[in-house]
Amino acid sequence: MDLEQCLAAVRDLSGTRHLSLAAPTAEETTALLDFTRAVAHASERKDAPLAAYAIGIAMAALNPAERAGMLGRAAEAIDRIASSPE
Repeated sequence: MDLEQCLAAVRDLSGTRHLSLAAPTAEETTALLDFTRAVAHASERKDAPLAAYAIGIAMAALNPAERAGMLGRAAEAIDRIASSPE
């Protein structure tokens, strides 16, 4: 099953076929994977999907390029904070 099929299944289950669930762009996917990697390495691994969900909600109104940029900056900030001496 690919991402498009997963999104279609969510639309079907929700009973709202008009629900807009667009697959992320390649740039967003890369940035999101970098972000979740940074969170998973900086905190407990289970925090990565929750952090991705929270940042996704916060970025809902942005366009794909803006979302990718924000995710990239967030991953860099988390990496920087996690690697700094306490």
